[in-house]
Amino acid sequence: MIRISVFVCLSWLLVCEGPASAQIADADVLAYNAAAASGNSDQIRAAARQLAAASIASPEDPRSGPFAYEAAWALCQAGACAEAVPVADFAAALPVPPARASLLKAYVAWKAKPSRASAKILDAALEDIASTPPSGLSATAFLERYVSELQEGDFSDAAGLAGTAALHFAAGGEVYAHLAIEARMVAITSRFNATTKRGSLEEMIHLRGELNRRRIEGGDDAPEWIEKSFWTANAWQLAMEAYFSSVGQPGVSSARADEILESYTAGLDQADGVYDGAPDRPFCDGKFVQKPPMRYPTGQSRKGQFGAVIVQFHFEDGKVRDPRVLAAVPFDGFRDDVVETMSKWTYEPNVDPATAGCSISHDDVVQEYVFALN
Repeated sequence: MIRISVFVCLSWLLVCEGPASAQIADADVLAYNAAAASGNSDQIRAAARQLAAASIASPEDPRSGPFAYEAAWALCQAGACAEAVPVADFAAALPVPPARASLLKAYVAWKAKPSRASAKILDAALEDIASTPPSGLSATAFLERYVSELQEGDFSDAAGLAGTAALHFAAGGEVYAHLAIEARMVAITSRFNATTKRGSLEEMIHLRGELNRRRIEGGDDAPEWIEKSFWTANAWQLAMEAYFSSVGQPGVSSARADEILESYTAGLDQADGVYDGAPDRPFCDGKFVQKPPMRYPTGQSRKGQFGAVIVQFHFEDGKVRDPRVLAAVPFDGFRDDVVETMSKWTYEPNVDPATAGCSISHDDVVQEYVFALN
């Protein structure tokens, strides 16, 4: 979505604002616009190379800066970041460079040759534009930078970058709201992994409360990402609480957690749109037979950490039906295993449902599981 917006906007500028120029041929501009509209990476690379060459060859053309910027950004998005470096350098060195040319220069240089030095330069460029509205370039750069630090296991730097990104995305309003929430969640979890402080748990509870309020206010019209983020925040809260319990340290009390969560729903009418999955007859007393047992992920790099998975399913005549993973942290690569395992589980009543007047069918059951990584 972001990429399309960039192409459409800039393509419009190329055709509508740029006067005919003897230096940069209209044919090069039109060829680039056609390639961008096609979405074909090979065509985009070829057209961007031509547009870049025409721009660099004609620095006196007032359109050379914006054209070079667009060509460099397109090349890097199409997997040719090394080729984009001299083009971005040209745009940034112009007497009147395009907006955010310095950020583009730093981004393509880091993508072409990732290193601690190039990352530091890119981080400084991101800091310079953090208080301005986001764009396709800034969103991509922030996301890739904090993900890179997560992959390297540098949770402290990831927390800092994600925190700055969250503020930056928030300036973009609802269009970037999902990115702002994602960045906040990364910042909180990264800080927790770096310091294991109680404050991170409380932050996550606040985020969960905020998301719950948004999903209630939005009702059926709430974007899907709000529901997904709400359950993910819930799972992270469970995992953090499990850590504090395992080390015998005080986390956030249940009373305090409830107080925080209730503060976000105060004054809201929660009756509408809330489905009660209880059957007409009471649910029979019995036991949930969880065989075969759930198999959780392992990994030495995460040994000692805790994870959580939240699953929604139905009981139909004592059998688990339609299990769906609502959230799984710290990673969700085992969703298929969870669904396959739970599909074999059953509920065994202690009484005969027919004579006891109870049921072993139930809709929308939500089950939470917490596990240690070892």
